[in-house]
Amino acid sequence: MIPSLMQFKTICMEETGITEDEIPRPPSGSPPSGPPPDRPEPSQKLKCFLACLLEKGGLINSSGDLQVDKIPIPGVDFTSCKNIEESDKCNKAFLMEKCVRKLLPRP
Repeated sequence: MIPSLMQFKTICMEETGITEDEIPRPPSGSPPSGPPPDRPEPSQKLKCFLACLLEKGGLINSSGDLQVDKIPIPGVDFTSCKNIEESDKCNKAFLMEKCVRKLLPRP
């Protein structure tokens, strides 16, 4: 997750009703890169928390569409992640985040 998004953590927790215990802890160290690790399907609350963070951070718009030009990672084309068809905004945010992570360069 992009560190600046964490400034919206408290407000997104309030908006989605998610608790601190329901939010997975990222591995310590540098920001995530490469494909996401195998993990169980997140709860709807967690997907909505992610959507809230991404929207407040300007990475998705109010319709849930990815704003590719707002992703501050040079040299990576995230256009393929923009065209995810999903009616549920929370699930769409989850699928886009998963797509973006797959495209991140490995360390």
